[in-house]
Amino acid sequence: MSRTNPADNDVLLRVNRLSTWFAKDDQVIKAADKVSFSIKKGEIVGLVGESGSGKTVTARSIARLISAPGKIVGGQVFLGETDLLDLDEDEMNAVRGDRIGMLFQEPRVMLDPTCRVGNQVGEPLRIHRATSKRDAWSTAVGLLRDVEIPDPEQRARSYAIDISGGMAQRVMIATALAAEPDLLIADEPTTALDVTVQAQILQLLQQECRERGMAMLLITHDLGVVAAIADRVLVMYSGQLVAEGTTEEILRGPLHPYTCALVACASMATADGELVTIRPSSEDLGGGCRFYDRCDVHGQVGISDRCRDEMPSLVESQAGRRARCHAIELGLVGEIGV
Repeated sequence: MSRTNPADNDVLLRVNRLSTWFAKDDQVIKAADKVSFSIKKGEIVGLVGESGSGKTVTARSIARLISAPGKIVGGQVFLGETDLLDLDEDEMNAVRGDRIGMLFQEPRVMLDPTCRVGNQVGEPLRIHRATSKRDAWSTAVGLLRDVEIPDPEQRARSYAIDISGGMAQRVMIATALAAEPDLLIADEPTTALDVTVQAQILQLLQQECRERGMAMLLITHDLGVVAAIADRVLVMYSGQLVAEGTTEEILRGPLHPYTCALVACASMATADGELVTIRPSSEDLGGGCRFYDRCDVHGQVGISDRCRDEMPSLVESQAGRRARCHAIELGLVGEIGV
């Protein structure tokens, strides 16, 4: 029997000290290290950070899509009252595509090239709702219309090779929405698309969440994406959650030095959207703050030894706003000019 979640009724997803590690040679890489956060029903939450920060590993851990050499080694992931980490694989398969919808980058790769679009969109209904093939097809056409695909009856008969990248992502959105999930996990859903199509897809995702009361965890390295549609933002660095707040708090008044650097770099992105490197990080992180060797704040406020030797806690500085920084914990925020 799965454990139950004592959380309030507004919380849909509660992640508690989730840890996913990867064994590499003689090393253990803590790709997600005691990550904790929650998402309310109908809320859009952005999870941001540089490549390799642990965003995708965290998202895939929630959906139980981690394969060897990775392993979920601890924590809890409550969807409603059910701890997903307690479910066996058959039970988890019943959750994916039903209560949890998933959307990834490179949509054309995710589409079955041998399957007509209408069949692909209707598949979750046949699997999770025992819907007849005829009814699933009819619903699929309606979903294609909902995601603003022109001539949905004709497009439903198409194959993946016959449609553009932007249209393929709309098809994947329709597929993810088919079983009316409570939560949509969207991992870099606009990365492979041109700027105009990106804006259309983001607007569509926001619209569908609002109309359906569906929550979304949006994984991205692009602060412009979260600025466009997210209610709240989580910032990851080196496998840890280092900051959390409303979108306005994170983008207009960042507290954590890493968040400050991300915001400062956002206008200096490369043509492919990757963030400009803040400063190379050393291999040896030691036992202190993982951002220590890229941070200028500890020297400014005279706490370098503590930052080097002691891991900061994720402390709540204001209601619903958290940051993992000794300077904030010690009340030195005003001294670092943020």
